[in-house]
Amino acid sequence: MSVEAPSPRLPGISLLVLATVAVAAAPQLDRLAGAVRLCLVQRMAGIPCPLCGGTRAVAALARGGFVEALAWNPLAAVGVTLAVPLGAAMASGWDPPVSWGRRLLFPVAAAAVMNWAYLLAAGR
Repeated sequence: MSVEAPSPRLPGISLLVLATVAVAAAPQLDRLAGAVRLCLVQRMAGIPCPLCGGTRAVAALARGGFVEALAWNPLAAVGVTLAVPLGAAMASGWDPPVSWGRRLLFPVAAAAVMNWAYLLAAGR
């Protein structure tokens, strides 16, 4: 019995589906966020988590407001914006080199820390 490796297209299709669902659901969640704080960390600890404002950022992207999305949560805005072409490329058969994961680990971690510092300074 042989086990086949998953198709390289599956992660790309999954990424496209996730980005599409996020953009479709964000406006409804954005309306809810106006009435209730969705972030449990912020409600319990009083400080924003690294993802605070992500829902509103994706909702702004859905409306075409990239600058507004950057103001809400830069990392979420850039992440969702990059997820669409990356997902499309992977769905069409492109397989990113494994070395990219090691090379991108530090820059992505640094971006997450800087994003959190921005959210804390902005008082989100």
